Parts: sequence; C-alpha cells; structure tokens
Amino acid sequence: MRTEAASATGAPSFPVPASGSHTPALTRRASLNALQALLDYGAKLIVTFVVTPILVAGLGRSLYGVWEMLARLIGYMSASDARPMEALRLVIATRQGLKDPAGHRRAVGSALIVWTFFFPLVVAVGVLLVWLAPIVTKVTAELRPTVRVAAVLLVGTFLITGLATVPESVLRGMNLGYKRMGLQAGLSVVGGALTVGAIYLGLGLIGVAGVQVVLSALTGLMFWYVAKRYVSWFGIARPTVTEIRSFFGLSIWNYAGTLVTHWLALSRGKLGHARVGGRAR
Repeated sequence: MRTEAASATGAPSFPVPASGSHTPALTRRASLNALQALLDYGAKLIVTFVVTPILVAGLGRSLYGVWEMLARLIGYMSASDARPMEALRLVIATRQGLKDPAGHRRAVGSALIVWTFFFPLVVAVGVLLVWLAPIVTKVTAELRPTVRVAAVLLVGTFLITGLATVPESVLRGMNLGYKRMGLQAGLSVVGGALTVGAIYLGLGLIGVAGVQVVLSALTGLMFWYVAKRYVSWFGIARPTVTEIRSFFGLSIWNYAGTLVTHWLALSRGKLGHARVGGRAR
C-alpha cells in the first residue's frame, strides 16, 4: 500500500477523457462486466435455492423468520454511512482516463476519511439496532441473548463490508469489474457451504451470522488482491482538505439522491397497495 502526501491544493477536477479510439475496448469491457454480473447473479441464485431449505430445516421456520428479520433490520444501517464508496466509484469512473495515479490514490484516501467520519454514527445506529433486535423479532426471553449476539455479528459484517467495498468500487470505476469474474460466484458457493456447515454442526443462528463475518472478510481480502494485481496505481494517499470537502459533498448529494429514489419507490408501492385495496372494496 502506498502512502503519499497530497501535492494538489485546489479542488479536484474531473475532466472527461476524450473518446474515440477507446470505444471498442470500452464496449468489450462493458460486455465482460455484464457477463460477470450475470455469472455472479446466477451463482447467488443457485446457492440461495440450495441453501434456503437447509436453513429452514436447521433453524426451524420460526428462527429462520427471525434470521430474515435481522438481515433486513441491520440493512437499515446503510442509511447512516452516506455511501462514500459509491461516490468513490463515480469519481474513479470520471478520472479513469487521466494519468494521475497520485490523484486516484487521494480519491481513495478521501473515501476512507469520509467513511471514518461517519463511523461513530454507523456504530451508534448498530448499537441501537442490536438493542431493538429482540423487540422487533418478538422472540422469547431465552432467545434474546442469541438474537443480540447474531445482531452484533451482522453489524460487524456491515462494517467490514464497508471497507471491503473500497477495491470493488475502484475496479468498477476503472471499468474492470470483469477482472473478478468467477471470484464473486466462487465466494457465494463458499458462503453457502460454510452456512450449511454451521447448520450441520448445530451452531444455529449465531453460527449462520458468524459465517457472514468470515465471508465479508474473505471477500474484502480477495478484492484487495484483485485490485492490487490489475490496477497499477491502487493504494491510499493523503488528500487535501479541499479534496475531502469536495468528496464529502459528492457523497452527501449522491446519498440524498438515493434516499429520494427509495422514498419515491416506497410511496409508489403504498399508492399501489391503496389502489388495490380500494378496488377490492
């Protein structure tokens, strides 16, 4: 990992590289990225199809329902991190044609600083969700410690995934997502196998949640390896204050747009249910 002092003092500029001679290469990369996404989706679908019945049988329908509720509950933590890694993908995508490795590394540094800035808020939300987990899932008193431990493990998974997304965002921004072709699919299979193993060993809900921690850490390590191998400049550099402010603003705007999109989708869903209910009457 390379660490460099930032030399730029102005706001980061993101000029769009001239297109033309790179069009065939970009088209090929886009096709490979689509193939990679299809392969990953297919593998995840097959693993889910195979593992879900085993989970239901091993945990029982009631505890499996608790597991699903926990996964959705912890998913609300994404509303507290401002999505800096998505902003990193956008910045790298804009800069990918520039021969400015130091600037690219400063962008990675900016993303990590913004992630660190929101880290206390994310942890606070995680603690709140861990406390609420037994209440939301409505489990019995004897299952509350188990549910809380599982929730803690899922919070840890969320935090690890936040860092693991750094190399993935760089690869996607550089239009090199296809370089991990087969890797994500393989990790899905590994995750499924570990989950089945946890069930057969009788580790229950805590074991299944622990598998997610291991899988997220393994995914992060694999993605860091792929990024280091195929992206020559990959590393971290100290950004300027102006660059951090610019990146922070981009993260907030991107995050706000995501929230608006989710809110509109939720509103349309409620409107659709209301119309269906009205017709039923």
